[in-house]
Amino acid sequence: MARTIAPKIDARLFTAQINAKEKARCNIRQYIPIGAIKGNFWDDAPAPGMYYDTDINMWCPESFKLEKMEIIEEDTQRIIDTTPDEEREGYSVNGKKLVPYVSVVTERMNARKNIDENLAREVQQVHCDTGTPIASNQVPIKEEKATAIPKSARTTSRPRMVDMAPPVEPISIPEPIVPIEVSKPTVEPQPEAVEQSKKTRRSARMDEADFDILASQFIYPTDLAEKKPLFFPTDIRESLKLVARLIPGGKVSPSHIAIHIIRAWLDENRDLLNRMLSSQKLSI
Repeated sequence: MARTIAPKIDARLFTAQINAKEKARCNIRQYIPIGAIKGNFWDDAPAPGMYYDTDINMWCPESFKLEKMEIIEEDTQRIIDTTPDEEREGYSVNGKKLVPYVSVVTERMNARKNIDENLAREVQQVHCDTGTPIASNQVPIKEEKATAIPKSARTTSRPRMVDMAPPVEPISIPEPIVPIEVSKPTVEPQPEAVEQSKKTRRSARMDEADFDILASQFIYPTDLAEKKPLFFPTDIRESLKLVARLIPGGKVSPSHIAIHIIRAWLDENRDLLNRMLSSQKLSI
């Protein structure tokens, strides 16, 4: 029988790919997509067709999911191409020549900034061509300073106000108008209408839509680079098992859900935690 030989795995390339993927996911947190809105995860979506992205902590349009995947994949490849090989000087770990690293996030943000600046210049040019006045911050020079007339000359040439003043005529003061208040009938809310407004009816389709948003953020498989033990109480583990069963196919495990929830918690409190760890010269 023919003997099969398992392909040799390059440990350095494999490690570089994992690190590059993690760095690309960190870089995407600095990206603000078009149409993103600040808000909290537990609030309602500000507009239809939007979901809460836990990486940038903002409400984003559905189209950002595909754009986000493209940015992460492209940035990951750039990071691998710029990771030097310790054994071959001038080459990366995947055998390509080293090139300067430029983040995809930085490129797209700069390109968008240039477009905005060009549009602003075009609008300003149109205003100038059409004769629209543009506000200026320059203060006009006083006429007295420009002419520099001596004080004695100004006082002597100024006409007397007594001679120029016209005769004062009495001004008739009209009688005050007293407004007449018209009492408006008070409408008391009916108990049934108030009770009906307090209860928000939700359909099964609305619940499914909310669950799809929740699943896209926390209930999906993820990479388990190192399977080290992390202990949870029995009740939490059983609850996560029940939630994982809601996804058909058995692809989601309690560990996957816990990873997404813990990562979102770290992202939300990263600044505070890093400030507390700064005295130890550590960061997360």
